[in-house]
Amino acid sequence: MVAQGIEIVRDYGLITVNALILGKKKIQQLIMVVDTGACITLIDPKVADALLYSEKESLGKFKVTSPIGVEKGYRIKVKRFEVGRKFQDNFEVGVIPIHDAYGIDGLIGLNFLEKYNLQIKFKENMMWLK
Repeated sequence: MVAQGIEIVRDYGLITVNALILGKKKIQQLIMVVDTGACITLIDPKVADALLYSEKESLGKFKVTSPIGVEKGYRIKVKRFEVGRKFQDNFEVGVIPIHDAYGIDGLIGLNFLEKYNLQIKFKENMMWLK
């Protein structure tokens, strides 16, 4: 069986893809950056709020250290996270403010990507998760 390609968009030096996230009672389409340097998949608090999650029911707090400083957030489990036809149920994501100048909702980190062989063909603007 041939894996279905996932269209990528490259703007501002970022690779973005569409993703779906299923919360308590809602599903939301997201624009996510593919980030092989991120340990955990991250979403913005606005997304968590729209999916009816709050910090009160978090799995715990965490910190993200980057070249521009340290950000504090919390972790939740969503019912499903999906990119292309690949998905993971009861999936842990970090909730942390995402700079929205690029119109993104979050980052896809290694806790999702490491389950697959990732292939990106830049000239074709396509990505595969096998």
